[in-house]
Amino acid sequence: MLMQPKEKQALTENTQTSPPSPPTAPEKSPELAPESQQKDNTLVFFEVGEKFTIVSGHTLHLKDQLPKIGAKWDGDARVWTMPAGRTHELLEACEEKQISIAEVGGDKPKEPGLF
Repeated sequence: MLMQPKEKQALTENTQTSPPSPPTAPEKSPELAPESQQKDNTLVFFEVGEKFTIVSGHTLHLKDQLPKIGAKWDGDARVWTMPAGRTHELLEACEEKQISIAEVGGDKPKEPGLF
């Protein structure tokens, strides 16, 4: 059975989907904001343990410095782990880049000579 041109046109018109909706404006994300604005919202957290310091938060600006001070990225936990004895280097790197940093569990007694 052959379709007549009008039948083809009617079939095509009935099966056409609605046109795609126009793209929406992307949400502003920290990755797209200028670096000066990003640092205002950047906060890095650290917790000093007996052997290791755990670093979390907005560590994007430290991704090049952290491996240099012995930190290793744990993608599953989404944290950096580094030797506790090198925590002062983390603090110096944050100060140099003007990144806010906060200690988690700050009520714990600090080891002498650590800071």
